[in-house]
Amino acid sequence: MNNISIINMEKITEGNIRKESDKAFFEKEDNPLKKTDKSNLQIFFGEPEVFVKDVSGKLTNNSDSNLFVAGEDENLSIRIMSSSVISIAKQSQESKNKFYCFNFIDSNSDLSNYTDELFTILNVESKIVRNSELKDVLTTIKGEIETRMSGIDSNHSKIFLAIYSFQRAYIFRKKDYESSDEGKLLEFILKEGSLTGVFCLLNVDSIKNFGKNLSNSFLDEFSLRIISQMNPDSSATIIGNSKGAELGTNRAYFYDYNQNTSINFIPYEIPNLNWVAQLQGKSSTLS
Repeated sequence: MNNISIINMEKITEGNIRKESDKAFFEKEDNPLKKTDKSNLQIFFGEPEVFVKDVSGKLTNNSDSNLFVAGEDENLSIRIMSSSVISIAKQSQESKNKFYCFNFIDSNSDLSNYTDELFTILNVESKIVRNSELKDVLTTIKGEIETRMSGIDSNHSKIFLAIYSFQRAYIFRKKDYESSDEGKLLEFILKEGSLTGVFCLLNVDSIKNFGKNLSNSFLDEFSLRIISQMNPDSSATIIGNSKGAELGTNRAYFYDYNQNTSINFIPYEIPNLNWVAQLQGKSSTLS
């Protein structure tokens, strides 16, 4: 994790620094989703601190191609998760790709309601997974990965697991240092899934709470990593340096482990659901 290529746009474009995000999500004329290459699944996270192209990463059918979002500001993490989900859903409309939403956000939070409503309006097949269904759903996904690994059917759609607020996913808690049944299923999916077109997007508040549910070694299964404010030790564990302790409010840091690149950025705001519905529909004009 040495010699990380850091894109220091402040020096390249001195004096042209953003203070806040210009628009909520992609609600602007130069919507980057209009220019995506469908041969590569590109997910958008936010705007850089200077006026260059939007910050994004790519999910590929390689080992460890999953997204990890961590930080103490839950609102900011959910903004990043939501923009990622919308990015993928928009690019999945002409396919049979499927989403599973695992929503562990505090049920008293408006963000929990927003997340559930978001998945109901995405123009792709999706399922909001309740705790009572969780083990059966993960077992089904594991079985699908095993089928794909056998090579029986090479023409398969992509599957995405969006796991929100993993720190509250008590059903995954390890017992006597051993992973729960649900944890073992998720571990298999993380290790083998992306090679067969099954990807995880997971958000958690800290690496400590991630370790309560899964071994920290499973961080290696996430090549795309985003952090917001956190203590230096957690930051170092996730991205190899203490940048997380230096971030201000409304700022995040994207690190691509495989490409060895990183950049500071401003996460998109949570978009209005009416706008999302319009984006997901057949209308080409965005308001």
